[in-house]
Amino acid sequence: MRLDTCHCQLDEQVTLLGFTRPNLDDGPLLIIAPHPDDAELAAYGLYQQHARDTWILTLTAGETLKRLDRQYLPGLDADQQQGSQRKGFIRAWNSATTPLLAGVPQAQLVMLGYFNDTLSRMLDNPAETVPSVGGPEVSITPFRQWNKAPLPSDVKRKQNPIANSGENLLHDLVSTLDLISPTTIIVTHPDIDPHQDHRAAAIWLGKALQQCAEKPKRILMYANHLKAHENFTSATPDAFIGHIATESS
Repeated sequence: MRLDTCHCQLDEQVTLLGFTRPNLDDGPLLIIAPHPDDAELAAYGLYQQHARDTWILTLTAGETLKRLDRQYLPGLDADQQQGSQRKGFIRAWNSATTPLLAGVPQAQLVMLGYFNDTLSRMLDNPAETVPSVGGPEVSITPFRQWNKAPLPSDVKRKQNPIANSGENLLHDLVSTLDLISPTTIIVTHPDIDPHQDHRAAAIWLGKALQQCAEKPKRILMYANHLKAHENFTSATPDAFIGHIATESS
């Protein structure tokens, strides 16, 4: 084995850690995506190989729109709030359809539709209802319309709009985990990925698993962001951090 480095040096004494490749064919595989597209960036090739056993749980709609002129198509909406609702709708639809290209059954795609950039705040006070950054009238309900099964917070919606709260998120997570009973869970790494929603997603998973009767055999972690590397997941020069090359004997 040969280690090649780029713009860095290794100490004279280093420890190389090796891991056995896990068998992912022993039961349901659940990918937790903090936002629409995170599952694809991290694991599209993997879930394509295990399509029939894959479930994808997308926590937020990713509706945050910093400026109205940053819409996918200019002039679609008259104000920021409408634009945020539309962006979340489009991204939730993306979560409900892109995995179909890989053969994942539609019934195994679950969109919780909670609001972007709020998962950490919901950890601080689970009982608090946190509004969308896009405005107080942005609604979770349209982001869930492609789900094939109701969530616990959907039942509560008969009396009130779905609250963007940690309590609701936790109940929905526990219910979904109990439904799937995954043997493998793939989630964002809370120590490597610096995005606040990505870190919070792993913490929320830990809280939910404490309430589940069945536990997964393994939890695998990914990072779609890396501190000081804005284009970490892109094929650009500043995304490159080194590689390992193996040589056959």
